[in-house]
Formats: sequence, C-alpha cells, structure tokens
Amino acid sequence: MAHTWLLLGAMCAVALPPPSLSFTAPGAMSWGHAQNPSAVHRTHTRRVGNAGSPARSRTAPSLWRGSVSGQPVDEEGQVTLRGYKLWYKVTRPSDSLKDEPSRLPVVVLHGGPGVPSDYLYPFTDALASIPGGPRKCYLYDQLGCGLSDEPQDFGFYSPDQTAKDCADMLQHLADQHGLLDSGGFHLYGQSWGGCVAAETILSHYDTTPCLKDGLRSAVLSGTPSSPMLALE
Repeated sequence: MAHTWLLLGAMCAVALPPPSLSFTAPGAMSWGHAQNPSAVHRTHTRRVGNAGSPARSRTAPSLWRGSVSGQPVDEEGQVTLRGYKLWYKVTRPSDSLKDEPSRLPVVVLHGGPGVPSDYLYPFTDALASIPGGPRKCYLYDQLGCGLSDEPQDFGFYSPDQTAKDCADMLQHLADQHGLLDSGGFHLYGQSWGGCVAAETILSHYDTTPCLKDGLRSAVLSGTPSSPMLALE
C-alpha cells in the first residue's frame, strides 16, 4: 500500500487515461463565502450499531431545503453495504436555475476519518447555485460517520474497505440517481476523502462501470500522501 501511494503522482496518468487527476493545497477551494446567514438549521439523527439497532440523535448543521425560493434542493437516501446503512444526499439546483446550462455533477468525499460530511454542505450548495453553470452534487457519510451506521468492529474501517464502499456507492448513485445522466462526473476528495478517492480509482477503476465510463476528473484537496498519515 505505502509504495503505491508514494508513486501515485507518477502513476496518475496511467491509472486515469480518460479523466485527469489534480491536487490542490489545503483551503484552495473555499466554501466559507457560500454560507447563507438566513439558513435554517435542524437536528439530524445518527444511527449507530448494526442496521437494526436504535438510533441516537446529535446536532449537526444542515441547510433546510424546499422552504426558500431559489435555494438548492436536497434529496436524501440510504443504501445498505456490507450489512450496514450508508446515508447520502443529492443536492440539485433550484427550479429557478433550470434554464441555466447543465454542467457535470460532482461527487464530494468528506475528510476524517470519523468526521461527518455536514461541514461540506455550504460547498455543495455553492456548486449547485453558480449562475451560468450550476452543478448537481452528491455526498455521503462514510461508514461510522454522521447519519450512517457505525459498526463496533474496527475491521470495517480499513482504507481498502472504505474504498470499496466508495466504489459501490458511486455505482448505486449512477444506477439509481442519475450520476451519469449528463455524460460523466467529477470526483472531489477533501483531506482523508482524497485518500479514499485515490484508492478507489487505483483499486476499482477497471471493475466499476460508472468509474470507467463516467469519471472525468479527480481533485484531491489538502490530502496526505498516504492514508496511514491521515490515521495518525
């Protein structure tokens, strides 16, 4: 695993023939400017344990959708992988932007490990609200984070299995939620999410149809050179 990551920069052109792989410095893509001071916040419920276990609640900032004209619209869902539920959210441009030119959607992978995706909501809101080219955005809480299930067995959280979850989630979004309807998608990984993105591409590109047919670029933002560094 370690030597694969050390050679990632040299291999990216080989690993990704059709799309491109790029790196940004921490903070290079800022979403703070997109925060809406009039946003309504709500309390999310976090599910822990196995898929049938009771849920507990936690407070997580989230933009309330559908109540304000012109706001992006969120659609939430769950998919069961490895016997546990992973929560995901699709943020699409508001109906007021339906006549704007359509651009390829973006799948956003959050940092961590163990950090939920809600800190990236303003970023996906901004992408879905850009005049002249709004984008549909997809994100999900990785296993053990946010609104997804939290297995107690640490063996469920290896980089290899997390990458497989990502590949399976991408395929689910393609099959059920139109990820490839515009002709492809971009993959954006922030911090630890960049490790997940790179490992997913390196390990599952040839065996995951939506990656092979639809991935147009991958951006790794503020990402460590090895998943082991992110786990320290």
